[in-house]
Amino acid sequence: MIKFGFYRTVVAGLLLGTVACDRIGQDMAPGQGEVDTEEIEYYTLPDQQVAIDLTSISGLSAVTTLYMTQSPRLGNAKFNGSGLLVYTPHSTFVVGEDQFAVSTGNTNKLAKSFRINMAPDSAQIPCNAGPIPDYYRIPENQSLTMDVLKNDRFCDATVDLGSLEVQQQPENGKVTVENGKVLYTPNAGFNGFDFFFYKVKAVFPQKNRTFLSPVKIAVGDPFKDCKILLKDEEVYWKQWFITDSLRIPVLANDQLCKSRPDLPVTISKAPTKGTAKISKNNIVTYYPTNGFTGNDEFTYKRCENGDCLEATAHISINTPDATCELTARNDKGQVSAATLSPDPKKRMIFIYPLGNDAVCAPLRSINITDKPAGIDLEVWPNGVILYRPPVNYTGEFQFKYELTDVKNNKSSATVSLAIK
Repeated sequence: MIKFGFYRTVVAGLLLGTVACDRIGQDMAPGQGEVDTEEIEYYTLPDQQVAIDLTSISGLSAVTTLYMTQSPRLGNAKFNGSGLLVYTPHSTFVVGEDQFAVSTGNTNKLAKSFRINMAPDSAQIPCNAGPIPDYYRIPENQSLTMDVLKNDRFCDATVDLGSLEVQQQPENGKVTVENGKVLYTPNAGFNGFDFFFYKVKAVFPQKNRTFLSPVKIAVGDPFKDCKILLKDEEVYWKQWFITDSLRIPVLANDQLCKSRPDLPVTISKAPTKGTAKISKNNIVTYYPTNGFTGNDEFTYKRCENGDCLEATAHISINTPDATCELTARNDKGQVSAATLSPDPKKRMIFIYPLGNDAVCAPLRSINITDKPAGIDLEVWPNGVILYRPPVNYTGEFQFKYELTDVKNNKSSATVSLAIK
């Protein structure tokens, strides 16, 4: 059974990026300052772990004792023998967000909140996410040389190939690093799944960053006694815009063994409060009825050689508090001109104004109502505002935006941005 929350990420979705206060982010990892409370985001894929080296995080390098002050709902977070904090998602968690927190025990002094963004596939992960989890399959008793950095995403940062190292050895084999690649040799006769973590450093304009990423390897035949199962899904979702739809990879948590994952699924029982359509790669896209909040469900079927199985996706669309009022709140941010790309096509600043706004009913629109002449602003369908500053531009400006929800409530706020 899948149990996961899916909310639109409206703050800076940058791996190891501080997003506790600032709602304006560039398309690269920002610096981390000394703060009492911050949230750090990571991206991963279904059935892949996230490893966090707490000693590399600002404020925690000298801390000897940490406490788990908020446990994740959709996975487990534990400290391992290597000193890493390892998040392991439930097999039923295939898309959405999970969150947990650690502190020094004095909650008034220092707390770190970690948000796990589970993407249904690597195409949904932004270019600034850093390392992407790897998955390989090899025959029994066969070694494998892996270019684990090939699929990683660092935007304009430079990866230090010499920094690549294995952070944690696998339990059922051995790993070595050779010439920027990783050689894995399984134990003799081993069949099953093996795991390890690698560490790599990326050089950003303002500072270097160290990243950890998991690798999963299927050796031989890990499904000798496997039985095909379809499992239910439980989805918790907030619809930010009336045009938003929910993409559910319904087979991601199912036990398909050696069966072909591309065998089509069908909707055997349609939702009553919306519509469900099957798209490419057996992803079901759910469209709620205009402004609906509450619970809905649909049932899907998968058949192979005449044998059919069914499972149900239960969807809960966030219902706001009765006292909630649409409220746009002012935003303020600063960007260093030195970190902007000299290439006009890549010279972009992403502004996330909804991050601190109170949105109760789905939004019908977000519009720029007042801005200085010559300021190039583009509002995206997901509420992100793209600003393309001219080359060599420095200065400060403000613009106003207005939110309108499906109940025709309106609220406005001002965004102030400085480029220095």
